[in-house]
Amino acid sequence: MKHPHGKMATAALAGLIGLSFTLAPQLAFADWEKNVDKRVERMTEHLTLTPDQITQVRAILEAEKEAIKQKRAESEQKIVAILTPEQQEKHNKMLEKMKEKKDEKHENTGN
Repeated sequence: MKHPHGKMATAALAGLIGLSFTLAPQLAFADWEKNVDKRVERMTEHLTLTPDQITQVRAILEAEKEAIKQKRAESEQKIVAILTPEQQEKHNKMLEKMKEKKDEKHENTGN
């Protein structure tokens, strides 16, 4: 016997999974600057980079960061364009909550 709410639960779960794929990159990007520093530090330690190489590696990673930031902004615009006005409002509220949580996290960690 099928559960009467099975289709609804499946749809809700699919929505949550989709949302996690949308939000996870945004949350990960918040710590990108620290990751650049850590990557340069690790590479310097393991590869004994010269000061010139450190500068070049940092420039490459910074360029990568900007390209990712631009691509995410483009994707965000495309996503918003396909949402209904009601979904756009919910989406904006969701983003506001994420920003508040990120700001709160940074306040609590001193970053």
